[in-house]
Amino acid sequence: MTDLFMLTKPPGSTRAKLCFEFVKRSDDPVLYLFCDGVFHLIRKQELPKARLVICRDDALTRGVPMEDDGGYGQDEFYERMVHDMMENADHVYSF
Repeated sequence: MTDLFMLTKPPGSTRAKLCFEFVKRSDDPVLYLFCDGVFHLIRKQELPKARLVICRDDALTRGVPMEDDGGYGQDEFYERMVHDMMENADHVYSF
């Protein structure tokens, strides 16, 4: 069972903390970081164990450092997210 989590809130927000609690309880979490959610990459050690999918364009726009091969461009990111929601996710959570 795959749980897909979409996080747009920055570190310190109550919604982000709630999201991480749900991720920790999931057996197979996939965490999509976009908008202000990409700020969580700055303190990567605080991210819960999950497969990460990152919007590279949002990270670059906000000045968040990324690995050279990290993340997906805007179009690819949203296309992949919608595909995962429709085809692979048993549950979808948005924060």
